[in-house]
Amino acid sequence: MIFRTFALTVAGFLLVISTSIATAQNGIAAANISIVQVDTNNTVDSVELTETVAINGMNIRGDSNRADYNLQIGNEYSDDVTTGVVISTIAQNGRDNREVSNPGTNYCTSTIDYTRTGGNAGGYFISIFNAPSGGEYNINASAAFFPYDKWLGGLARNSGATNGGVNDLFTGSPGIVPGTHFVELGGGRFVVNLTSFGIDSRTNGILLVSHGKNEDNFATSQANSANGTWSVWVKDNGTDSTSSEQDPVAFVYVPRTNNSIISGKFRGDGAILMFNGSSPKFAITNTSEGVWRLTIPSQHPNSGVLILSPEGGGAQNSDNILSYEADGDGWLIQSRDLPNLPLNLQTPGGGADPVASLVFIPSIAATQISPADEATGLGSSPTLKASVPNPVSGNLSVTFYGRPLPLSQNTNKDFTISVLPDTQFYSGTLHGGVPAMFTAQTDWLISHRTNLNLAFVSHLGDITQNGQNGGNNIEWRNATNAMYRLENPITTLLTNGIPYGMGVGNHDQTPIGTGDAGDSSFFNQFFGVNHFIGYDYYGGHYGTNNNNSFQFFSAGGMDFIIIHMEYDTTPSAAVLAWADNLLKMYPNHRAIITSHWIVNTGFNATFSAQGLAIYNVLKTNANLFLMVCGHIGGEGQRTDVFQNQTVYSILTDYQSRTNGGDGWMRYYTFSPSNNLIRAFTYSPWLDKYETDADSQFTLPYDMNISGAAPAPFQPIATNIVSSSNTVSCVWHGLTNGLNYEWYVVVKDDFGNTATSATWRFNTANVSPVATNQSRSIVGDFATNLVLTVGDANGDALTFLTNTLPTHGLLQSFNASAGTVRYVPIYGYRGTDRFTYSATDGFLTSGVASMNLTIVSPSDTNANGLPDFWEALNGVTNPLADNDGDGKNNLEEYQSNTSPTNAASVMKITSEVRAANGHTTITWASIGGVRYRVQYSDGNGAGFNNVFTDIVRPLANEMDAATTGTASTQTFIDDFTWTGGAPASGQRYFRIKVAQ
Repeated sequence: MIFRTFALTVAGFLLVISTSIATAQNGIAAANISIVQVDTNNTVDSVELTETVAINGMNIRGDSNRADYNLQIGNEYSDDVTTGVVISTIAQNGRDNREVSNPGTNYCTSTIDYTRTGGNAGGYFISIFNAPSGGEYNINASAAFFPYDKWLGGLARNSGATNGGVNDLFTGSPGIVPGTHFVELGGGRFVVNLTSFGIDSRTNGILLVSHGKNEDNFATSQANSANGTWSVWVKDNGTDSTSSEQDPVAFVYVPRTNNSIISGKFRGDGAILMFNGSSPKFAITNTSEGVWRLTIPSQHPNSGVLILSPEGGGAQNSDNILSYEADGDGWLIQSRDLPNLPLNLQTPGGGADPVASLVFIPSIAATQISPADEATGLGSSPTLKASVPNPVSGNLSVTFYGRPLPLSQNTNKDFTISVLPDTQFYSGTLHGGVPAMFTAQTDWLISHRTNLNLAFVSHLGDITQNGQNGGNNIEWRNATNAMYRLENPITTLLTNGIPYGMGVGNHDQTPIGTGDAGDSSFFNQFFGVNHFIGYDYYGGHYGTNNNNSFQFFSAGGMDFIIIHMEYDTTPSAAVLAWADNLLKMYPNHRAIITSHWIVNTGFNATFSAQGLAIYNVLKTNANLFLMVCGHIGGEGQRTDVFQNQTVYSILTDYQSRTNGGDGWMRYYTFSPSNNLIRAFTYSPWLDKYETDADSQFTLPYDMNISGAAPAPFQPIATNIVSSSNTVSCVWHGLTNGLNYEWYVVVKDDFGNTATSATWRFNTANVSPVATNQSRSIVGDFATNLVLTVGDANGDALTFLTNTLPTHGLLQSFNASAGTVRYVPIYGYRGTDRFTYSATDGFLTSGVASMNLTIVSPSDTNANGLPDFWEALNGVTNPLADNDGDGKNNLEEYQSNTSPTNAASVMKITSEVRAANGHTTITWASIGGVRYRVQYSDGNGAGFNNVFTDIVRPLANEMDAATTGTASTQTFIDDFTWTGGAPASGQRYFRIKVAQ
């Protein structure tokens, strides 16, 4: 490297200038800018700007408008005009924006300017004008910022922004003195004289120039062969020949000794007149009149930024405008002659005139090779690979950085759930509806699963018109033909198909609308527990059938629970409590309720009786946000807020329309990045969308996922490479099932730094696998069980019970170890079952069954009294009454009372009646025994001896104390279970043993 140092005295100051200033570090910020014209107006919404290549912090600022593109260097723009100079170029060889006022292809010139006052003061912008008419016009451009502390350059303009005024305000590199190094000759003519720095324009480098005002002018330059200076001109882009116009101008000197960029100058015949380094790093060919093809070995239009500066001073090149555009692995440069319209291509001087000086600023940023962005299923020690081109001499230092993301920042892509309303007329072939309308809906959902990112499908009920249909299941077969398609792993490309759930409507019950008292046998035959139990999204059910069920799904980095509740105008308190318990059990799952009739039509729709009951019970759960229904023909919605939590209730039902609904359906697209739910109404049968306000709308919904902030990026490895290369490193010790981010920082020997984009991947996490079990259990004794769930990753698991047994209790459940104690009802023999699953914190296993067979303890004499009980109590005859209390030994065994102690009896020990008529009864109980309360209301004439069972959940009836230990149990008659106060004022209670 050669240093030339000169001392100058200017106004009493000694300035030391080193011409090696640009070889130590180039500091150039540059960008290729693609412009999309939205409309022909001149507003901030009229253009969209994108940097296709950005180097060293060249950014696009906001508030750009028609043909004025705001720039920002680094994190601040207010000092840009004082710290460096911008040179710009047209980066498109003509463009047709289809404007009436500017028809056909337009060719343009670019200029630079800066904002002098206001909020954008100090920031540069590019302005574009078409030629020769001089109007603002949108076209692609490129720009480069050369900092004054590293390059010799400057910007001369008028201090008052007077058009055509003397350039009496100069900002430039230290040591550049107006009147000495930059001389204004008047009339738009200037001289740049750097000879006092030892710089000769004929041998030492090139000069880049730009017009410096928001006006339809451009600048040209010429190296003076007589004295080693440069002449510079500012010219109107609508004038001919060598005429010039007084205006601001910007310039920067690029020495040929600077190898951090590629620079040079070429003539019309393709001859290279100047180049940096020992030999040309580019090739130029004159392919046709006014057209040249530029290539740079190992470079292409996306690997850096090309800047052109027009040459002038000749008979023809003085009024030619320049542009370029990408052409495969090179660039096509064009020169057009002013002021002809259209502007003709011209090779100036028949090839003898210089055409342009050029600079290519290569980007040293790495490009990703592998893993692909958003890749999934990687191992715990993935190899990261990046391509790092080294366009200039010297080494590159490449450092990989990475970090894990917390669970709260998992993927947040848009996703969709769909609801299918009231398909009864399709299933029943009624009122013009046909089964094909139903299958068209599910077929469309399957074919659009990927582009919708479909996560779940919910049927709103009234699957059929005639539930039991006199024993004819044809409507249910039509329904399964449609819904079962969602389960097909071949067409859905999902092992378990598309997750879905089914609501029971009033027409799915027989008699119609009889709620939980109705017959729904066909529903449970085709969509019952046994049908769904093997699917991993199925959560469980209430009671013994699937009329009330719940499912899970995950999408957008969020977990959801959806509960399908049976139509019931007098909703069961027990079912509501079950649903409430589910929402409390899964507080981190966002909750949706599907029930057939929740609200009516219209905005601010009224609740149905069941809808109001559901809302009132569940509204205290902060995870509830959406309730959906059908039943009433039309569309409706309401919004309720409780304790700052919003719940949307939405009605969708098209059965009253032509042909029983014409296949209309609804889907909701969730956009986590926008915190919006977008509703769409569509008919696959008609291939139409309905777009009125109650059919297509948006709902605000906060989908921000709370959680810890990501950890800081940490360096993984640093590699030194000497040439363009693929660089890799192994990232060891990652955790399965997490999202990770990584990027690359590249530094060259000139001190330039480039940071790549940030890429993301996910390490492999296999869902835990829960295994069905069958166990034989000895009755009357508690048994410890181990739930079997495997996890290929060896992750710690949290176990869950999905449905509970019906003939025994689960106690001492250890969610971490997966152990539980099963206590069968004392005296029960037969089968029992409960289901379970497990989660590793990211994925949840499918639901597995623990199938239990409860067998009798050893009974050698086969008399119904187990051997252990006979030995404990010293009795062997089941029919004897050893203690004379009126109960034989078999009855004593069944109640687990002592057969030899008359005081050990099952009896009510107290009865307390409150002022409101509520009665509390207490009885002596034994752990493990199930007791059923019976009641009888007097008939006015006294006790009538007619008792009715009060059937309560197992957990309320079975004594949970250790089997065989004395205990007490209590029942409160608050009229919930008994239908109200007795009409006669008399009520009798008794207790029996149940199994």
